Amino acid sequence: MLTHTSLIGSLRFFLSALALTLAFTFTTTLSAQVNVYSDPAGTVFVSTHVTIQAAIDAGTTMDGYVVRVDAGSYPEMIMVDKSLILRGANTGIAGNGTRVAETIIQDGQVNILGTNTVVFDGFHISHISNSTPVSLAGGATATIQNCLIQRNASAAVSGGPANARGILISNGAGVKSINNNLFTGDASGSVFSGTLSWNTGIFINGPSSVITVEDNVFEVCRTAINIDDMGAGIFLSGNTFQRSGTGVSFGGTVATTGSYTFGANDFKNTVGTLMNLSNVATSFRLERV
Repeated sequence: MLTHTSLIGSLRFFLSALALTLAFTFTTTLSAQVNVYSDPAGTVFVSTHVTIQAAIDAGTTMDGYVVRVDAGSYPEMIMVDKSLILRGANTGIAGNGTRVAETIIQDGQVNILGTNTVVFDGFHISHISNSTPVSLAGGATATIQNCLIQRNASAAVSGGPANARGILISNGAGVKSINNNLFTGDASGSVFSGTLSWNTGIFINGPSSVITVEDNVFEVCRTAINIDDMGAGIFLSGNTFQRSGTGVSFGGTVATTGSYTFGANDFKNTVGTLMNLSNVATSFRLERV
């Protein structure tokens, strides 16, 4: 027969066990957000972390390892100073494809540094600020693929958000591949100085670089791609430019000269110009291959 005292004791034991279970579950859920693996297949588990930066910085995370990031929001300033493969929840799914719950870099930054080799695959870059969320150092070999790169600013910036560039590529010898991403944003403002989306989807300052931009979709950008100081290693192919102010703009410290080739790209419903050639020399040539 249960007494009043024994009932209270049993209840206390049950509540204590429930509290421990909930605490363990909560801790496990938090710590299971970012996992590190030592093999490209992501089968040999190494460690678990709450933030992406903690996973990168861990002493057990070595060059060539995989950092797999679960769906969720990560308001982080990420510095990638190792050769790593970073995989979001939509790894392998194009930015304009049918996607699952996103791994969101929320108004943060991803900086790929040095001469490291980095793959950044399947993330959602969700940005508000007048700043650049993804920066690729000149010496880095970097692949940005299958990402949704989106800016939904809360208010227009007077004169235009000059620093709102989805990806900034610095000049250098590192090979860059930008593939299967969707660059988009808030379409309610003008696609020119009043844009709430990207001022520039990709800003390339890389005459010495090998840069391939393929199979991306750019929409409601003021300028989809800005190329300062065009180089022979820069190649665009299979991209779709739609509902943007300018598709491709050529600029630089001096007027661009020389002959270059692009692959086939699709320009749809461009608001301003397909290509801005206001800063090229009369000797400039661009041919499709």
